[in-house]
Amino acid sequence: MASRLVKIVSSVLPLHTKVLEPAQEVRIVFQQSFDFHIPEKKRHVSLGNFYEYMTQGLWGGKLQNRVLLKNRERELKTKVIYGFTKPDLVCEAKKEIGESKAVRSGESVKLTDNQMAKYKLLQMQEKDASIYFAIYRHSFPKIKSFKGTEGELFERLSKATYHSIVLPLSIILALYNSNTGLIYRYDGERFDRGSCGRSPVLNRFLTEPEKIIKELELDISDFKIQRFITSGDFRVEDYRIKPFPVLRISDVNHEQWIGRFYDFLKDDYIAASLLDKYYKEHPEEYDPRTDGCSDADEIDSELAESLDEDSEEVEVPF
Repeated sequence: MASRLVKIVSSVLPLHTKVLEPAQEVRIVFQQSFDFHIPEKKRHVSLGNFYEYMTQGLWGGKLQNRVLLKNRERELKTKVIYGFTKPDLVCEAKKEIGESKAVRSGESVKLTDNQMAKYKLLQMQEKDASIYFAIYRHSFPKIKSFKGTEGELFERLSKATYHSIVLPLSIILALYNSNTGLIYRYDGERFDRGSCGRSPVLNRFLTEPEKIIKELELDISDFKIQRFITSGDFRVEDYRIKPFPVLRISDVNHEQWIGRFYDFLKDDYIAASLLDKYYKEHPEEYDPRTDGCSDADEIDSELAESLDEDSEEVEVPF
């Protein structure tokens, strides 16, 4: 499968001539287990951590920052929504909120119903902020079978990433709600219900983004398409990342998009009920800035409980 991905990437490389200089230096907050073998139940978490660090280096922001708005009257509500949604990155300077997802070659990207409801809530709260999903395609083997240290994992991932597509929430929601063959619904029992973007769709975003946008019944003039190649000097801590192409799509006018979709978002009863439940479960003194910045631990715990050791690995969303 990886050889097919190599051919796809090679076909678009001539279009990716603009070097994407790192937005900031990435320094890893080392854990005590970094130089020890990763326990099986933590391997997905470590893989997710690597790509969060990569997103931070490419686009900037803080992994632990939750509060964009400074309005005191809304501060508590803002804290709760950030703690509820748990975005991977927040860049106050650019008013951007980022989610990173790593998808192995041949696998689909999961957009769960819960995650989409949470991000719609966050966008309602932070109307001025642009939310993006940074999706990475890699050829790393099944993470469940990996036996090594986190350092060894990061070293291998630094050479196994083939391309990235960065999509605004407007396109993510259009893909999630699409009734075309671009996605399929997952209503099984092992993971949350949601929509799955097929592997060929992720590759087509790289090779023919204009066609995908039209198939999603969106107006191509509403989007800006940029093509980059990562810098040969790009590093995550001391791990030099092999250059790979990046395609980023952005809203031309984010304010216009919010204006068109806000009425729809505010009437999202699923999102509203999730938030209401969260308020009841967490008293006012709860401060989400004190917990982790990712829900990977929660997802991984569910995975460990639902899979037997001999069962076939199922990819989990990050």
